[in-house]
Amino acid sequence: MKILLVDDDGDMIHVVLPSLTSLLDAEVHVAHGGPEALEYAREWGSVDLLITDVVMKPMDGFTLRYEVEKLSPAVKTIFMTGYDLADYADYIAGAQIISKPFEISSLRALVEHYFPLQPAAAESNVQVEPGSGPSVSAEPGVALAGVAALQPGEMLGDYKIVSLLSEKRWGSVYEAVQTTMHRPVAMKVLSPDLQQDPSIRGQFISDAQAKAGVQHPALLSVFEAGERGAYSFYTIEYVDGANLEDYLRHNQEIDDPLALQLIRVAAEGLSHLDQLGISHVPLDASSLYVDSARRPRLSNPATQSSSHPDARREMNSLSKIISQLLPGGRALDPALQSLLQRMALSGVEGFPSWESLLQAVKALEPKIMPAGGFKMSAQDVAAIQAVEKATKRKKRIIWATAFVVLVLLSLALFSESRRFIKHGERELDMQVQVPAGEFIYQNGEKVDLPAFSIDRYEVTIGEYARFLSYLEHHPDEAAKFDHPAQKAGKSHTPRDWDTYYEPANSMLAKNRVVNAIPIDLNCPVSGVDWWDAYAYARWKGRRLPTEQEWEKAARGTDGRLYPWGNDFDPAKCISAAGHDYRAPVDAAGGDCSPYGVCDMAGNVAEWTGSLDSTGRHPVIRGGSYHSVDDTGRPDVKVTQRLTELFPDDRSGYLGFRTAASEPATTK
Repeated sequence: MKILLVDDDGDMIHVVLPSLTSLLDAEVHVAHGGPEALEYAREWGSVDLLITDVVMKPMDGFTLRYEVEKLSPAVKTIFMTGYDLADYADYIAGAQIISKPFEISSLRALVEHYFPLQPAAAESNVQVEPGSGPSVSAEPGVALAGVAALQPGEMLGDYKIVSLLSEKRWGSVYEAVQTTMHRPVAMKVLSPDLQQDPSIRGQFISDAQAKAGVQHPALLSVFEAGERGAYSFYTIEYVDGANLEDYLRHNQEIDDPLALQLIRVAAEGLSHLDQLGISHVPLDASSLYVDSARRPRLSNPATQSSSHPDARREMNSLSKIISQLLPGGRALDPALQSLLQRMALSGVEGFPSWESLLQAVKALEPKIMPAGGFKMSAQDVAAIQAVEKATKRKKRIIWATAFVVLVLLSLALFSESRRFIKHGERELDMQVQVPAGEFIYQNGEKVDLPAFSIDRYEVTIGEYARFLSYLEHHPDEAAKFDHPAQKAGKSHTPRDWDTYYEPANSMLAKNRVVNAIPIDLNCPVSGVDWWDAYAYARWKGRRLPTEQEWEKAARGTDGRLYPWGNDFDPAKCISAAGHDYRAPVDAAGGDCSPYGVCDMAGNVAEWTGSLDSTGRHPVIRGGSYHSVDDTGRPDVKVTQRLTELFPDDRSGYLGFRTAASEPATTK
């Protein structure tokens, strides 16, 4: 049996591999990524079993399975993952799933599901966690079987053992005192069992050296690494407190200020490692400490291996850990809760880097931290003041127009009532003609396009609801709107549709609220994938615009950066400067191009009909109400293009509009 084991986490492979190689009839190849795995598959000519992680770069596990199946159509697949794959039914069909953390015996059981195994030694009840090897727990002072524990009072070099703190994947962690310095330390000692393996012993010391080479206030310092007799060890700055794993185990809670500071410490430490290009092990609950003075610290995660955990995946994990510790599972402060929710998101809607998360945390500190509980640099202050200045200017504009609005309200109500279709929906399905000719595309390229028409506004919730209603009443016609590559029987219902459609369609304005944010049928539909957008456009007798058509409609012919010009103005669009949710598509009158096409900068980003150079990723254009740059500032330039999502990815920040080569009729 030929087994291909693929995971970009070297520690995970280190734990899983012995169990697979113990099979008498198994030949196992290990790869740390998709491209390397494919090389092995080609050399072999056929693969019997693929065991792979899902979230990897540059090739995810789903894509790897697809490519391996081209070479070995009969290959069986087991996906290892720490994520819920319920939304990826098409990708996991026919495969077995094992959720991290898992027991080795569970993996063996899945292998047996495909291939009867020869008898092997009984597996120990050891758990495998993302980014770690075997992890067991022991009461302080109690030695585990096969582990020779050092005793209190015993000396190891210059260090006197005080007590056993815990057992980790490498071995034991002790509280000790460096006698020559009278300094308390935490001492990690390699297990005697692992000490016998020269490669593991070398990796242990190399990791200690990598950690010792990193100095940052957010990170625990590593003092010394060495070998004394039968022991390899290194010493770390001692924290008189507990880590978040202890907090979770004892059901301890934290408050908003401490939660924010924990996020800051993680962002500072990992951003520092990113800037230095230093690899690190994945973040988990045991990585963050709170000392007796309530000061958060981050354990030093540096490593000599080539491990580069995905930042957004780690932010997602950190968000879940912090939320579990907050009373009721959520922050009291709405801004902090919004930050945690965004940390849990991926793709265009999440934070692009630890540095961008750090800037967002700094902006929140004046509102959440006690007076004197934080310090800010002049640069941070200037950045925050710029955003606040823009917000105040927007408020002045709103108050200046309030009186006029009130005076005209009675006349407006009469006029608007004639435009409402149901429960406040307005007639917004109209198109704009864009003439033929040249325009400046991206960074200066001149492109000549024929004339076309494009929706003035993004497709709304109300408009998309009529599409779903049509499919419900004409199920026999659904397939004729679908893309040829779409899998048969796929639903076109957007993600979280029931959550926001019912409030948007409420008869009472006071009920049109989701998460305290107003919503109505005139807001853009979101949570749709590329197949949904394609099918809707076909149903309308139209198509999705090409990305070049989209850009010309957004910026005209003079190469402007925003629909209104070259200078960002938060008052003109639905952006992260003052908005935390989508708004009606006709709400931002300033966000209209020279052709009168609106919401091209803000509100939601949009699918286009163009694909990237690989032919696998649709091109997404425009900014959204959550688009920010690496510093956390709003970034809604119409030159933005994203090519990271697959056709069946969905996002609350992503919608679409339709186009036609000839003037189109409405439906």
